[in-house]
Amino acid sequence: MRSPLHLALAAAISAGGVAHPSVAQAYAPDPEQLYTEGQADYAKGLFESAVKKMSDAYEQSGDPLMLYYIGQAYRDWYNESKKVEHLREAKFTFEKFIVALQADPTLGDPADVKPKIEEIDELLAEAEAAEPEPEPEPEPEPEPEKAADPGKKDKTAGLILLGVGGAAVLGGAGVGIAFGVKALGLKGDIAGLRQDFADASCDADNLTPGTCTDLDAQISTTLSDGKKANVLTGVGWGITGLGVALAVTGGVLFAKGKRKTDVWKAEQAQIRVLPTLGGLTIVGRF
Repeated sequence: MRSPLHLALAAAISAGGVAHPSVAQAYAPDPEQLYTEGQADYAKGLFESAVKKMSDAYEQSGDPLMLYYIGQAYRDWYNESKKVEHLREAKFTFEKFIVALQADPTLGDPADVKPKIEEIDELLAEAEAAEPEPEPEPEPEPEPEKAADPGKKDKTAGLILLGVGGAAVLGGAGVGIAFGVKALGLKGDIAGLRQDFADASCDADNLTPGTCTDLDAQISTTLSDGKKANVLTGVGWGITGLGVALAVTGGVLFAKGKRKTDVWKAEQAQIRVLPTLGGLTIVGRF
């Protein structure tokens, strides 16, 4: 049994008709004809065609009473398709119809339409609960590990030794030169002091207090400083020699590692062109 609102809507549409097309729409399909054909399709169960024709009729006429039948067509279309989007369209259309009724109370009572929406809400809840959870996206496969450069270790060690050796050469040479110059200066000082000792007629076995004693003390101190300078000069040049050895070793290691890297790169880029029935095939690693 149809509700009073349903009968009132049907009477309003049949009595008042739908708005006639304007001059600009003279060649467009007649909205009243579209509505009639849509209702005929709805009665035959052709819900997709019914929705399309009645929606076109509503777009052309702007008559809000069309919304009720469009919503009902979507609702019954769901019974056949079981597609949740048809329920959502039905709810949206009925809600739009309620807004029109609230704007113009002479069209009907919104309370008569709300049970339709409540029924759709229940069906939506059931349908959404039954929807399977989306399958998790597959994790991306890890990229294959690239082959390690076999010469990297030797090149790194070679660069370190070159750096350390270079620093040792510079530092050792600086120490050797500085203390070598100092040793030469002290050697001259000793020679001068010994000449002064002889000129003063001092005897190393029988020193008298005074000038001879002071000169003897200065000679002893200068000799001690000279020995230290000579030792540090030797240390400096020894460090220089060690630095040269480290730098040479580093250069050899770096050259060895570079050769390994060059061979490895050549193998990675190896390409072969093979003839096939359809042409040529390129095989290799890039």
